[in-house]
Amino acid sequence: MKPSLAIFAAILAAASCLAAAQPFRVAESRAFPDSDSQRAEVAVSGNVSRLVPPLDIAKVRKPSPEALSCGDFVKATPGFSWFCSRHWAVKTDMPEESAACVLELLELAWPQQLALFGAEPLAGRRRLALVVASDRTALKRAMVSDSMFSFSLGGVTQEGYGCSYLYAGTPYQTRYIVLHEATHLFQYALTGNTRGVFGFFTEGVADYLSSHVYDPEMHTLAVDVLDRAPIHNHLADGLAEWRESGEPPFAKLFSAPSPSRGLSVLLTAFLQSTPEYAGKWREFCRRLVLQDGLDGKTGKEASDLLLSQIYGSAAALDTPFAAWMHSLSPSYSLARREFDQEGGTFVSCVPASAEAPAVLEGKTATDGHPAEIDFGVKWCGQPDKGSFARIELLSADGGETVSVCTLSASRTGSLGIFEVDGTRIHAAGARRLHSLLMSGTETRIAAAGATGAVIELMADGETMARIDAPPAAEALLRGDGPLRWRISASQPGIAFTPFIGGKPVFVFHGGEPAPPERAPLAASPAPYLDAAIGDWQILGPFALPDSRFGHCRKPVDPAAIDTASVHTLDDGTFVQWQAAALNANPNFSRAPIANLTATFGRQANNSFALAIGHVECDTDRNGILSLGVSDGVEIFVNGVQALDDVRRREWQDGHIRIPVRLHAGVNTILARITHGDGVWLLSGGLVFTE
Repeated sequence: MKPSLAIFAAILAAASCLAAAQPFRVAESRAFPDSDSQRAEVAVSGNVSRLVPPLDIAKVRKPSPEALSCGDFVKATPGFSWFCSRHWAVKTDMPEESAACVLELLELAWPQQLALFGAEPLAGRRRLALVVASDRTALKRAMVSDSMFSFSLGGVTQEGYGCSYLYAGTPYQTRYIVLHEATHLFQYALTGNTRGVFGFFTEGVADYLSSHVYDPEMHTLAVDVLDRAPIHNHLADGLAEWRESGEPPFAKLFSAPSPSRGLSVLLTAFLQSTPEYAGKWREFCRRLVLQDGLDGKTGKEASDLLLSQIYGSAAALDTPFAAWMHSLSPSYSLARREFDQEGGTFVSCVPASAEAPAVLEGKTATDGHPAEIDFGVKWCGQPDKGSFARIELLSADGGETVSVCTLSASRTGSLGIFEVDGTRIHAAGARRLHSLLMSGTETRIAAAGATGAVIELMADGETMARIDAPPAAEALLRGDGPLRWRISASQPGIAFTPFIGGKPVFVFHGGEPAPPERAPLAASPAPYLDAAIGDWQILGPFALPDSRFGHCRKPVDPAAIDTASVHTLDDGTFVQWQAAALNANPNFSRAPIANLTATFGRQANNSFALAIGHVECDTDRNGILSLGVSDGVEIFVNGVQALDDVRRREWQDGHIRIPVRLHAGVNTILARITHGDGVWLLSGGLVFTE
């Protein structure tokens, strides 16, 4: 078969690219409806989720903390509203349709997260909550209202809060960060932390699940897609780093405390790269996250033990890992700027120009047959005058251009449909898409002969499409290797859909059985408390020496504490003891969480503070003081020092446990807490042992 140089369809559309009727039902609600009353049906096949519409969404006037995984940590922010679906809640300042799109994406991800972690979060009927702002400035306003005063990333899942914060960018970037942070949040809701695992795992699973392809027309999401076109090309980045670092073996990478994002994704992908491995991976994830049979082992100990029990030794995986890595080859390379991928369509998605267009290079397997490639091209909105879409077919090694087809706009709104197969050119008016010819269009052979041909499609005397066809095109396109191509767009919202033999180059596929509709609930991560401390009084914040995190080294005399006294801070201002601002999070034990960031009204980096709480006992007894602390802590129980442990740590419910002796009556707990940066939290209570 003679190879087709290119077949175009350029469609002018005023609506957003690939938009379809949204399958949402949005209703106003005074409070969160019962989750089981909201429809969220998702059909699953392996790594592919498809929404079965309609999706029920409620716009909630007054959210209840008891209905949210974040409890009362997330406050009202002017200009923000709450929307919820069956499993998720979103606080946002974006329009209703945008909020609904975020919730659709989250519901599509839910069964994939169930399959990944093997259990449903304890939140149960409480929705997992995200704050999704329209831009970075709006997100800062929302975070300040929640007593979070620092932010430097694209998103964060905040320990203690049980909530994710992020802001919108391009459609792809928004989907990526929503899926990434939602995966962290799912893990956090299961276990109460994301730090209890080792090395590649936390970022590896979040980045791999968010390596996705979404089709807005079919409302279909594929996760764990290793080879795809958008930014965050972990396949290309990970392979490049692996080769540059001397192709280290699996055992070395698995034992690394913090591999790069690309290598973390490749480790994650390798451990589920065959059907046999995929089953082992599900067991590995479930047992690691839920600490099944691990008896309190550290993250590295647990990871090493499970690998040996499930896969065999790490060293035994070195050879198959190396063979798998050598078999990988990325199909796409972003040469300049960005493209989104919507199903099998590539869409330019950031500002571009004729001088600096968005450029994506790709290669497509032709199964040993002569290459026959078709491209559909679509302006998703009004074309800029002079804007263009260009397709180049390349030689097998990608070094020589075989054919160039350029479609350009002579004026805003002037484009029609063009199809080029090397010998025939058809055109149809933009307003009458079913007509066969566009009035005023003519075809002109600008050059022909031994050097090839240049074909121009004219309209009203202006060039609309130009096709350069070298005579060697047919020979260069033949062969058993993949067909290589390059697409360029001079403005955002130009979509290209390549086909080989009439079939799209990307096909959604499954292959693994669907996960159960309802996975078992995870056991509570919260320790039981016989008596919670809820009357914390706080004094501070005082600056640490040289404004650096470390030990205060300043003696404290519990007997000399006077909560009615006035103290002077380092800047000369006066402070008194004050009641701590308390929060409640239903995912954790019944101890209120003292929020020192909210108490002080600022982040107070590299500081320390004093905190006093009380526990009453009816008799002398032994117990365990269970604390959750951000960073370092010294503890005095009834004036006697029980702990001095000044290390950086994220707050985690009950992660510090101290044997103590209590007397009948009121017992005083004095804590000097040392803080580095971020959110500053303290909680605690007693578990009686006799």
